This record gives sequence, structure tokens and C-alpha cells, in this order.
Amino acid sequence: MESETDETYFDASFFVDESYVTKEFVLGPHTIKVMCLQASSTDFDLTGQLIWPGAELLNNYLVQNFHILQGLSVIELGSGVGLTGLLCAHYCHHVVMTDHNATVLKVMQRNVDSQTAVGEVECQELEWGNEGHLGHIHDTYPLGFDLILGGWLLYQQSSFSPFFKTAKFLMALRPMGTCRFLLGYISRANSNNALAVTEANKHNLLLTKVPGSTKQLCGGTYEGWVYEISMKREG
Repeated sequence: MESETDETYFDASFFVDESYVTKEFVLGPHTIKVMCLQASSTDFDLTGQLIWPGAELLNNYLVQNFHILQGLSVIELGSGVGLTGLLCAHYCHHVVMTDHNATVLKVMQRNVDSQTAVGEVECQELEWGNEGHLGHIHDTYPLGFDLILGGWLLYQQSSFSPFFKTAKFLMALRPMGTCRFLLGYISRANSNNALAVTEANKHNLLLTKVPGSTKQLCGGTYEGWVYEISMKREG
């Protein structure tokens, strides 16, 4: 019999939900099917199994401005199940989708494997700020990328610093001004908005709202927009 002081510990698999459904997303002229969850997992670390409003915001912007994707090499941070990357694959010559969670990477790869008539797409493990992961990206793609993408990546304040560290690292793989970073951002709290600007400045990066990208989301509960992240010139 267990004593009152005994505690029960659960294996990590207790929190894993892989009861995916296949959903269709119509993005401009493209209908993309992906496996995803319909509700959030118990584990905060597995939020990548859902399609979040920030990704929808970014996807809509990309569909409306598809010409900016033509023929580019792209890396996406926090790709989740891979919807944005798969959209880009219809226009870009090379897409690298990333996530840090093994369960999320598994469903991402399944979604890539199920597609037809898309360009070259790869899935890579990348935890923001992880020196080993960043070194692997550098060694595998030494010429860097034309474009970096992310949708609603800044919602947990502890992730802001490693996120901007990673952004700066990836942008520095290319000569100044030859790599763009577009971030779908949702304003949830003034403190988050201020911290995003502060952390960007610490890493010598600049956040600029893309004109015309502001949208009301979740029935008007939130406001979101697309940020362009750029590197400041030294001195």
C-alpha cells in the first residue's frame, strides 16, 4: 500500500497524443492535406501538433505575396506539422522545416512524405539556441538561406532570447541584406510586445511591421501582423 507521501511519476509517453486527423487547407490555388491534432496536447512542449492562428496569418500573407517565394531557399523555425513549409514548397526550390520535438518531427516527416508535386523539402531537428543543432545546420547548409520563416513563435517569454539568438545565427550565414526573416506575430500581452523589441535589440536585430499585414484573429480576440526581422549594421 502506498503511503500518503508517495508520489506517482508518469513516463513522458503519458503526455503524447498521436490521434491525428487529416485536414485540408486551401491556401490560394493550393489544397494541402496534413495530419494534425484537433485540440492541444496536455504537454506544452507538443503544441507543434496543431495549426495555430499565427501560422494561418503567415500563410495568408505568403499566398497573397507568393512572388516573394519564387525560386528561394527557405528555412522555417517551429514548423510543427509542416503546413507553411509545404505551402512554400510549391514556389521555393529548397525548403528546410525544423522543430525541436521528436514527436512533432515524426508527424512533420509523415506529412512531407504524403505530398506530391512539391519541391525539395527536408526536416531537421533544431532547438533554438542549441549550439550543436546550430552547428549541424551550418555544416549542412553552409551557404545559408534566402528566407527564414516562423509563425507565432514568441508566446513564452523564456524562449525569446534563444529565438533571437537563433535568428541572428541563421541570418549571419548570408551576406548582410541577402537574407529576409518573416515572422507571423500575435499580440497577446503588452509585456510580450515590449520584450520582443528588447530582445531583438540585444541581438542587434530590428523588428519592422510589414505594411498592410495587420489582421484581427480568433474572432477579434487578438491582433496579429507580420514582422520583418533584419540585422542592424554594426557601428
